Amino acid sequence: MTAVLNVNRSIDDPFYRYKMPAVIAKVEGKGNGIKTVIPNMSEIAKALDRPPSYPTKYFGIELGAQTKMDEKNDRYIVNGAHTADDLQNTLDGFIQKFVLCPSCDNPETELRVSKKTIKQKCAACGYSGQLKHAGHRLYNFIINHPPKTSAVKKAKAAKKASEGEKKASNGDGKAKPAAKADDDDAAFAGDIEAPELDTERNDDDEEWTEDTSAEAVRRREESQLTGAVSKLMASADADLPMDERVNLFHAFLKERVDQEPFPTKEVIDKALVLDVLDAAGVVLVEVLLEGSNILALLKKYQAVLQHFCLDRPKVQRRLLNGIEIKVKAGDISIKQMPTVLNALYQLDIIDEESFFGWHKKVSKRYVDKALSADIRKHAQPFIDWLQEADEEESDSDEEEDGGASAADDDDDVVTFAATADAANPPAKEEEEEDDDIDIDAI
Repeated sequence: MTAVLNVNRSIDDPFYRYKMPAVIAKVEGKGNGIKTVIPNMSEIAKALDRPPSYPTKYFGIELGAQTKMDEKNDRYIVNGAHTADDLQNTLDGFIQKFVLCPSCDNPETELRVSKKTIKQKCAACGYSGQLKHAGHRLYNFIINHPPKTSAVKKAKAAKKASEGEKKASNGDGKAKPAAKADDDDAAFAGDIEAPELDTERNDDDEEWTEDTSAEAVRRREESQLTGAVSKLMASADADLPMDERVNLFHAFLKERVDQEPFPTKEVIDKALVLDVLDAAGVVLVEVLLEGSNILALLKKYQAVLQHFCLDRPKVQRRLLNGIEIKVKAGDISIKQMPTVLNALYQLDIIDEESFFGWHKKVSKRYVDKALSADIRKHAQPFIDWLQEADEEESDSDEEEDGGASAADDDDDVVTFAATADAANPPAKEEEEEDDDIDIDAI
C-alpha cells in the first residue's frame, strides 16, 4: 500500500487534512537509456489539484533531465536514475512554489493564466495575487500550457448556480416578481440605487475638444470602416503578388513590434489574411530579433514564435533561414549557433525534425553556399546532441515490452563546443524545391 504524506511536509500534525500519496519511483533501462518512471504521478497531481505535467516538468528542470509525458497512457518519465526520496524532496519545492498559498500555507489554491501572468487564488483564506517565482522556467511552461478546469470544479460551479436559482424562487418553482418602484422612489432599480440627477448642471457651459493628432484621425477613419469594406480591403491585399504581400506583413509587424503587450493574435490574423504564413519565419526573425541579445529576444517573443511555428515545418525552416541571414549581417556570431539553436529547441519553437531537415540542406537562397555550409558546420555539436538524445529515446522504447511512446519534452541544460568536430562532414549541398520570396526585396 502506498504511503500517505502531508502535502506540506513541514507540518507534522497527523490530523492535517491535506494528504497526498508518496512518490513511487521505478527505474527502467540501463546505460544511456536508463530512466525513472513515476507510476502514481496522476494520483499525486490530483491531490495537489495540478496537471501531472507540471510536477513532471519541474522534476526535469530541477534535476537537469529530459522528461516524457504521455497523458493519454498515464505515463510520466524522468530520464536518469532517481530515487523516490530525491523525487519527493524535489516535489516539496514544487509544492512550496506552485501550490501552497503564500498567505495561509494551505494548498487549496487555483492557478489562473491571464496573458503573460499567472494569478493564484486561495479558497481557504481568500488570498488573490500574482504567483511568485516568475523567473522559474516552469512559470513560462504553465503560461503556455494553462490548467484546464477540472470536472470537480465544474460540478461545484453548477451546484452553486443551481442553489442561486433556488434562492431566487418563492419555493414553488416560480421566480419572485420584481418589486414595483414608488413614484417618490423612482431612482431605485431593484436593490441598486441610481445616482441623483443633477438638475442644475448646464452642459452648454462645458467646452468639448476633439483629438486632432494624426494617430487619432487614423483611428477614427479605421473605426468608420464597415465590416464589408474591411473584408474587401483584405481580399484586395490577398490578390497581390507574394513579394508585395510579404512587404505589407513586414510593415504591419514593424509598426507593432514595440506594443505592450505584443498583439500576437492580430499579427497571426494579418499573416493569414495576406496568406504569407509560410514566408513569415524570415520576416519574424528580421523584425522581432533585432538587437544584440538574441536569447532575451527569443524569450520575449516566445509566444508569437510558437504560434507561427506550431505544426508548420516550413515556417520553422524559414525561421532558421532568418537566423542564417542574421549571421551574414553580423547580428549573430557564427560561434553562437549551437546556443541559439538550443534556445529555439528549449523554448518549444522548433522541433527535432525541422532541425534535422534544415541541417541536411545547404542552400544559397538566403546566404551564399560557403557561408551556409559553415553555419551548419558550427551547428554540428547541437545536431549531434539532438541526434544522440533522439537515439537514446528510441533505444529505451525498444527495451520496453509493450511500452507506450511518449512525447519528448527536453529539459537538459547543454553546453556546446564553439566549433564542430573536424571529423563531422559538412551538410550535403542540396537546393530546396519549394518556392520562396526574395528577402532582398523586402
